[in-house]
Amino acid sequence: MSQQLHFLLIDDDRKQATHTEKLLKTVGNSLQLEWVADLDRGLERVEKGDLDGILLRISDNVPRAAIAQLRGANRTIPIVVSVTQNQMEAAAESLRQGAQEFIIEEFLTAERLLEAAKYAVDVMKNRVALEAANEQFRESDLRMRAVLNASLDCIITLDTKGHILEFNPAAENTFGYT
Repeated sequence: MSQQLHFLLIDDDRKQATHTEKLLKTVGNSLQLEWVADLDRGLERVEKGDLDGILLRISDNVPRAAIAQLRGANRTIPIVVSVTQNQMEAAAESLRQGAQEFIIEEFLTAERLLEAAKYAVDVMKNRVALEAANEQFRESDLRMRAVLNASLDCIITLDTKGHILEFNPAAENTFGYT
């Protein structure tokens, strides 16, 4: 992934946000951050679109439902949370709520942040692709069942051991099984 990523940084500490932005400049332009100071502004910005992901710094001012609110604004945007070592429970809860990755501030480097952002984007792309494939499978299965049920011909599906897997209504009527 050689393209530039554009992440929204939601951080109520301007000093910390500036530090993160400066840190990223050491690895070039691979990750561009756009800063907002609070979740409400972050939600407004997420709804506008044109972002590759979110970096959410967990602090006392960030509500526990922040991930759910961000998911409500954009169901498929990757989220990376930034926590301190003392906030590992908050990191785990963020992952349970739908964040893709977390980073620990005390060990933060530009490379780790860039890696976390790329990972979160990849995870979300895979999740979206999996959901799409599952939906296509469900639709295909419904079509197959509709054809089986509407067919006037007997259709019996067996596995390799000869066990009956499917028996359509025409076969039930012909053979007297239900």
